[in-house]
Amino acid sequence: MQPKLTEVSTDTALRDITERVRLGVLRRDEGGGRSTSYSLAVPGAAPGNNS
Repeated sequence: MQPKLTEVSTDTALRDITERVRLGVLRRDEGGGRSTSYSLAVPGAAPGNNS
């Protein structure tokens, strides 16, 4: 999880991720809850296609 990796608070990590989703840098993957994951938003790539 980002907070432990970067030594920031959970709130700061959530704000950072939310901002990156808003800017179109990250895309929320299917699923959610505690298992929410994100992928880099690559222009022209289909959602869920990480190749």
